[in-house]
Amino acid sequence: MRYCAILPAICVFAVAVVGLPGPLPGSPTDSLWSKAVGLSDKNDNLVPGLMKMHMQEVDKHGDPKDIDKYNEVWSMLRLGEDGEVEYEMIKSIEDGEDVTEEAKAKEEEAREESEESEGDEDSESHRMESYNPFDPENQDRVSFRVVDSGTTAGGKNTVVYEFTEKTEDDVVISGKAWLEEDTGVPVKVEYTPDPLPKRVKHMVTTMEYEHIHPDSLIVKHMFVEVTGGILFFKKHFHMDMTFDQYWRLPEGYGEE
Repeated sequence: MRYCAILPAICVFAVAVVGLPGPLPGSPTDSLWSKAVGLSDKNDNLVPGLMKMHMQEVDKHGDPKDIDKYNEVWSMLRLGEDGEVEYEMIKSIEDGEDVTEEAKAKEEEAREESEESEGDEDSESHRMESYNPFDPENQDRVSFRVVDSGTTAGGKNTVVYEFTEKTEDDVVISGKAWLEEDTGVPVKVEYTPDPLPKRVKHMVTTMEYEHIHPDSLIVKHMFVEVTGGILFFKKHFHMDMTFDQYWRLPEGYGEE
């Protein structure tokens, strides 16, 4: 499930959703968690072909401050002729107005500036993959424990886990995962990083999964709550992303 959070430079807050606080007591041989890791491993080469993002400022209750003011971006990921994954913005709407051409021009300018600065990771045009607590290569850094069972999520009976992970960049991610109680199939994951991105005071990301029989697992929907600002000036944003038209990378992609 690669690239399911690749974003253009939409706003200063919608970046760097990686990373969890100190380890929790958990069993590294937990059968449900192991099943989730195994299923994730089978789908590591899945890429969303179509991504739709809708971002809007909200009040402290989560309601839009102005229903007519929002930002919407549609984008595609495809395999280029050079064998590399290519990103393309195909639609940009700002407050109901189509600004696709202007947004493409700004993105190209940001890309050129990023290349000149040798790919500065703090650049607003920086893109990265979404966080995945079930990545088999990182399980030695993940701790987890069961905190609830018999909970309904996405119409499924689930077991709820708390987990933490300290990434290679010393970002600590903490969150919860809802796994189907019989199969271990991920239904939902909610997490937050520590430290937060610059100027962000609060951020929670929720990912909803879809299991396509027998072995395909995709992130279908991502919802991000963000509060950011300086001193006493705070703004709240909600960002919704949907992912569709998944395709698989060629065998051996990325191997040297």
